[in-house]
Amino acid sequence: MFGIYLAMVSRFDNAKFLKTRFSGNKLVVEAASKLGEAAEIYEQILKLMRNGITPHEREQIVNLLFQAAKCEEDAGKLLIKASLHE
Repeated sequence: MFGIYLAMVSRFDNAKFLKTRFSGNKLVVEAASKLGEAAEIYEQILKLMRNGITPHEREQIVNLLFQAAKCEEDAGKLLIKASLHE
């Protein structure tokens, strides 16, 4: 649970930093939005885990983790692309 919490907090912080520091770079801002999406997904997971996990919730968590991973992957690709266009 702590790992998910840490992921949520760090992605929210990273998104805020990127949007503030690189507000003029469309690709970086888009990457920041993807990190924000991942953070929101981690937040959903934490809510599901709050009172223990049922088998149904376990399935939901797995699906949410795949969604978060896709957001993180997309953010990484956007940041790489942004670094090549500076």
